[in-house]
Amino acid sequence: MKIFNIKNSNWVIAMSLLALGTVATVSCSKSESKQEIIDEQGTKLIVKVSGIADEQSSINTKGSITAATTKAPKIVTYPEFDATVSIDNELPASPIAKITQGGNFNLSSNISSSGAKAENMTNLVKYRLFIFKQDGTFVSSESMTAGSAGSIALSPGTYKWAALSYNDENTVDDLTVGGSTDIVLPSGKDVLYANGDVTIANGNSSSINITFKRKYSRLGIELNTMGMFADMVNANVVVSGLSVTKATIQMFDGGLKDFVSDPQTINYASFSNVDPSYGDAKIAYIYTANNAQSEVKVAVSNLTIKLDDSSDRNFTQTANFTFPITPVMGKSYRLLTNLIESPVQIKTNGAQWARHNLYYISNNPHNPYRFHHTNKASTDRGTYFSFKALTSSNFGVNSDACAQVYPAGTWKVASSENYGEISGPYTLLLGYLNQLTPTKGTNFYEYAGLSTNTGAPYESKNLRFYMNGGGTSLGLVSGIISLNLGNNGSRIEQWTETAGLDLLGLASLGAVSFEGYNAAVGGAATSVRQTNLLNVSAVGIDVLETRFKNVRCVRQ
Repeated sequence: MKIFNIKNSNWVIAMSLLALGTVATVSCSKSESKQEIIDEQGTKLIVKVSGIADEQSSINTKGSITAATTKAPKIVTYPEFDATVSIDNELPASPIAKITQGGNFNLSSNISSSGAKAENMTNLVKYRLFIFKQDGTFVSSESMTAGSAGSIALSPGTYKWAALSYNDENTVDDLTVGGSTDIVLPSGKDVLYANGDVTIANGNSSSINITFKRKYSRLGIELNTMGMFADMVNANVVVSGLSVTKATIQMFDGGLKDFVSDPQTINYASFSNVDPSYGDAKIAYIYTANNAQSEVKVAVSNLTIKLDDSSDRNFTQTANFTFPITPVMGKSYRLLTNLIESPVQIKTNGAQWARHNLYYISNNPHNPYRFHHTNKASTDRGTYFSFKALTSSNFGVNSDACAQVYPAGTWKVASSENYGEISGPYTLLLGYLNQLTPTKGTNFYEYAGLSTNTGAPYESKNLRFYMNGGGTSLGLVSGIISLNLGNNGSRIEQWTETAGLDLLGLASLGAVSFEGYNAAVGGAATSVRQTNLLNVSAVGIDVLETRFKNVRCVRQ
């Protein structure tokens, strides 16, 4: 340090310099105060988030799974159950959104005219807003939370802004002024990015509304047992075949670089419920910066599901599912495995029959069309349907309730021709030809199935019908037609989907049903198909007032 000796002759000059310094200091202080006042008056950038634009493209696959097959996937038979596999874009909302939104878990309806899905970001999601000069120099940043407006103070000028989020509650790392503007992205994250330009005018606030886009490919692997009508309890799941990478993001322009391998382990613990209220659809996510052609393999073994009576059903064998796919950066894909009940067959190349009758749960909008888990006699109101009724609650309106069983379009109501495998064709002289002789139980008939019908480790390979009888309408009670049941324990009554009998030129005034009963003399098992007259007065309004009977489904 240098020490200056001030002479008397220079005292005035020195004091003048000190005075000028004092003035300069005061002037600086006034400037800072003025800036604070201006900030309060609105020299800020106000920031809001509108959501995530999940842009979609056609499914790019190879092998047997293509965009076309996602509409009607092929059913594949495994030793203990059947399954369909498909690739589509119908991913549910993000896990954090499901917790806070309390619904709207599938976003298939939220599609804009551009083909992009709009996904809301919830109030818990964190993101960071970065401010750059136009030449790329980092200025400042602020951590913000979706759902409430954020702000950042800026001097007047034109800036480049960029926003980064991991679509969760974790805070995004900051940058250092004068340092690198790159961020090494963490593993297994849903990387969301947006950028743009903004001009701050002197004394006026400006605002931006951020719409994020994904930087990585997002693959949601979904296991679904809705077609088994049961929640999953446990399973062993192994996912392989996808080369997963992560990258570094250049915050100024959003470019990715420095790709490195980032293996992810997906097991049963990686899956969460698609809908928090139900355990019959679970999904696990993979995020990757890799566009490489892949074959994702999902192996499922030791699956356990919970039955209606709270007991467990265990499947011990391994089922392997393959998804050929070439993911595109920024796009989302669902790799869906539907596990469904296997059918039984009583004739080679014949109908594939559901093992149990259809029943409908009116107060269960989640998965109301179901088959009973255990094949037993039942007078449950939901098992009795009017001819061609959509639900068990009302008269028929020319519908197919079996087609509603998840996955939709897999089953249909059995036809008169299908029941012909049991009763054979009818002649006036000989009656029903080639009629099968069933095994008679106390209150059921059972028809021997083929030895290949070993798809489920419960019940048997045989086709069984219980003598649940049928019912006639007594009128509406709480919006549901109440029934007077008859023939319970003495007669099988099953609607087919087949209309019959033209009367006086009016078509479809008859409905074909399958009936089974013990003969009055000798008690021999008798099964017939017969035509039931419909309520003629109701035909004109497309409502079929009929007796209520059980319904059995067959595969489409």
